[in-house]
Amino acid sequence: MSRLLIQLGVSALVALAVIGTTASIVVSRLIRQQREASATFHAQFVTEAILSHELTVRDVTAPIPARSERYRTLAGFVRSRVLIAPVVRLKIWSHNGTVLFSDEPRLDGRRSRSMATWRSPLGVASRRASRT
Repeated sequence: MSRLLIQLGVSALVALAVIGTTASIVVSRLIRQQREASATFHAQFVTEAILSHELTVRDVTAPIPARSERYRTLAGFVRSRVLIAPVVRLKIWSHNGTVLFSDEPRLDGRRSRSMATWRSPLGVASRRASRT
C-alpha cells in the first residue's frame, strides 16, 4: 500500500510539473504575441500621425547622411516626439532593406536582408522596451 501511494504521489508530481510547464510556455507566447501586436500598432500610429508629416520624399528615397543638417533636424524631431517610452529605437528602411534613417547614425545606409521583404507604412518599425 505504501509503495502504491509513493507511485501515485510521484505520478501526480510529474503530471503537475508537465501541466505547469505547458501553461507557462503558452502564457509566455500569448504575452509575446500581444506585445508584438501592440508594437506594430504603435509603429503604424507613429508613422501615420507623426512621421508622415515630417518626412519628405527625399527622406524616403535615399539614406540621410548622418553629418547633414537634415539628419540633425530629423534626429532632434525623433528624439523629442517619437522616442518616448516605450519606444526605444526608430529606423526607416527602403523597400530593399537599406536603412534610410535611424536614431543610431551608424546604421544609416546599412542593408538588412531580413527587412527587404518586410512591409509597413513607410517601412517604419518600432521596438518597444519589454518590462517583465
